[in-house]
Amino acid sequence: KDKPHISFLTGDQVYLDINLYFSLNKEDTRDRIADEYAHCWRELGGVLKHGGTWMVPDDHEFWNNYPVTSGANPYIWALKNNKKRDNDKLGFRDYWERYCFDGVKNVQKVKPLKFFDIGSDLSFCVADFRSDRLVDTKYKPVQLMKDKDLNKLTKWIANLTNPAVLVLGQPLLDRLGSKNGDYSLANFTDQYKTLVTAIGACDHDIVILAGDVHFGRISEVKVGNGKGRIFEVISSPFSNLTGKDSIAVSTPDSHEELKKFPAISVPGITKAKIKRHKKVDSTGTYNPWDKKPFDFRYIKERTKEHFMTLSFNKSTKGNVSMFVQAWKVREIDNKWLPIKEFKKSASYELGG
Repeated sequence: KDKPHISFLTGDQVYLDINLYFSLNKEDTRDRIADEYAHCWRELGGVLKHGGTWMVPDDHEFWNNYPVTSGANPYIWALKNNKKRDNDKLGFRDYWERYCFDGVKNVQKVKPLKFFDIGSDLSFCVADFRSDRLVDTKYKPVQLMKDKDLNKLTKWIANLTNPAVLVLGQPLLDRLGSKNGDYSLANFTDQYKTLVTAIGACDHDIVILAGDVHFGRISEVKVGNGKGRIFEVISSPFSNLTGKDSIAVSTPDSHEELKKFPAISVPGITKAKIKRHKKVDSTGTYNPWDKKPFDFRYIKERTKEHFMTLSFNKSTKGNVSMFVQAWKVREIDNKWLPIKEFKKSASYELGG
């Protein structure tokens, strides 16, 4: 009865980091990326064959912290010098980026913006803030998306006549990212201010769906002069990183979370305290379902692997009722179904 009609995969469907490989020629670069998609799509087959799936990319569809190539991370070393191989016309990084875009556009079928409505009750927008992200020659943030697309997004917000769902690769209710290129949305100050201003003027509740930060959480905040509120539902990870890569995992408690939104000063918007509602529990550094001590595939404590479902219903008041439940992927009941994380689904009445 809880089988969803629509699935949203919010970033990092594939991990295309070059790792410690040397730069490759054109054909090898294309094959490497195609092989990774083939592997991941086989693993995702059970998800992709049920209902419609909308995808939005994040950095690992390209490389860690894309489009930045600064810093000491070994996963981007091979991309730094853009070296040409054999008789290639372009450098390695150019070809790598080209074939990453092939996957995003032709396999994941991503566009800058996708809109659809469910009757006159609920509007959806899936926004790609990664593919057209730009930094300058010193890696200073420039844009999240093209101005023409941001204008379409803010116009959609301004013209809403009902509650809405905005699907992003990264959370909106997040602090500034680090200076080494691991940027959050708030680092792109001009477009971030434009987006926050539009949401702050909206008279309708907006639900943000996001991933990226390696934990699950439901939050709420009211900003601006509009009547609308922001509800943010983060679901991450569907699958935890293991081995040396597990150093990148985190929990809500280990992540230095933003206390007041927005993360930077925005003209006309007073910073408001974020209400943190439910969260997905963390687990230890060893493998909890095998109960094996000295199992060090996870270096750091992390959030349990999960996905979240949201159900929307017309309420008796004429509004939209939203129910949110997290499901633990690794913990299965006697019917071979994932176990619920929350004893009682989180419920909210969406206004506007």
